[in-house]
Amino acid sequence: MSDKKQLAINLIASLAVFAVNLFVSFFLSPYIVRTIGVEANGFIQLANNFVSYANIITTALNSMAGRFITIEFYGGSTEKANTYYTSVFFGNLFLAILLVIPTTLFVLNINKIVEVPAYLLTDVKLLFTFVFANFFIGLVFPIWSVCYFSTNKLYLSSIINIICSIVRFIIIGSMFMIFRPSVWYLGLASLSVSVISIAWAFYNKKMLLSQLRIKRTYLKFKALVELVSAGIWNSITSAGTLLLLSVDLLVGNLIFGATEMGLLSLSKIFPSTMSVLSGALISIFAPQLTINYAQGNIGAIVKDLKRGAKLTGIVMTIPMAVFMVFGKDFFALWVPSENARQLQLLSVLSCFGFIFTAGTQVLYNVFSAINKLRGNSLALIISGAGGLLFSVILSRFTPLGLYGIPFATGVAALLKNLIYVVPYAAKHLGYPRKTFFTEVFYSALSIIIIFAVGSAVNYLIDINSWGSLIIVCALVSMLGFGINLMIVLNKNERQYFYNLIKSRVRRERK
Repeated sequence: MSDKKQLAINLIASLAVFAVNLFVSFFLSPYIVRTIGVEANGFIQLANNFVSYANIITTALNSMAGRFITIEFYGGSTEKANTYYTSVFFGNLFLAILLVIPTTLFVLNINKIVEVPAYLLTDVKLLFTFVFANFFIGLVFPIWSVCYFSTNKLYLSSIINIICSIVRFIIIGSMFMIFRPSVWYLGLASLSVSVISIAWAFYNKKMLLSQLRIKRTYLKFKALVELVSAGIWNSITSAGTLLLLSVDLLVGNLIFGATEMGLLSLSKIFPSTMSVLSGALISIFAPQLTINYAQGNIGAIVKDLKRGAKLTGIVMTIPMAVFMVFGKDFFALWVPSENARQLQLLSVLSCFGFIFTAGTQVLYNVFSAINKLRGNSLALIISGAGGLLFSVILSRFTPLGLYGIPFATGVAALLKNLIYVVPYAAKHLGYPRKTFFTEVFYSALSIIIIFAVGSAVNYLIDINSWGSLIIVCALVSMLGFGINLMIVLNKNERQYFYNLIKSRVRRERK
């Protein structure tokens, strides 16, 4: 299968996962708010955030495993690939044993650490129990999922993710209908579908990478040190990312209380969706980028990054601009019991870091592929710590209040992207630092124009139902797609795109 065809399949599969998860979240969150309360919805996201905090420790070992295994495998050294594979398994087993006690103590004393309403305490403890159990199950099993990355068949991962999302939705819906509504059902559902995902990974690893095996003789302390030495910067990166994107709920809980945390959680559905969409788009370029680096093809890497930046820019700027215009109408229909204007403003402020750099998110792949993680990690931890400090100051000591939290983290993310990610991704590849700033300009220009068009449409059309909102958003999105084709793509790329559609239409007619 050609690289372009593989890329297209991976892209379609990733977008399908994104659509299914968005569908589940769209119906689940307002139902939880309506049946249990806005505070309960906040604790669901907070539980996942705490697992992310625990993942900071495991990231040091696991984050670079796919890269090292892939490079050795394609370099012809199956034995060394097995050394990394086996060493990661035993290292994860040790980490799981190490983390059991502190996570157990945390769950038992959670009401002493964060504010939990008395009526939710038992349910929240059960929620965190299942969420952490899910984390440990994923940690102790071998990293069979490495087969998706190493063979550039990420669509196989997307297939099982779609199935798991649907099964998870069915489990949650069934339990809510049969039993008294409770937040811990979500943790139990996640734990259940993880078993399905692990079984699928085991099957595909047997089919695709049967050469990888766990043997005691392959366990090497030196390999563990090498993986941790490379991955420690990814742990720092994860810590910085969490400071920018996930600590806001904890800050909201500690400063304002559980209700305000719930509001922040609701407002994050769009920023979280954009983050997931960005991750789905940029991840499809990572395997081929790593393979090209292993083969010393730097020119192909830059070409793929340019193409990836244009693709992510075209896809991501449209929903962001549309939401900036119609977010209030969305929240008014989605959670009518809450303040729609407040939720929209909180959401837009959280997305501030994406607005001008939507097309350049793909550049994060560079630092992992070429194993130059230190600078990016330091930039993230500095911006994350600065954003956290700034958010506390703004929320406690200025009239911004709750709005100060997403505003501070959004500005910190934007500065980090412009000052480090965009220029240094090019520098590490031996290209001028200005190489990718064109994509920044296109992203900003695209959002500004689509926002202006959407505002004009919003002024002319009154939105009072889901039908009118969907129609208007679809109209503006189509206009935005046409605008992006003209702004982002050059003449040759537009002609290629046109010929591709034309050939597909002719095939359909036949």
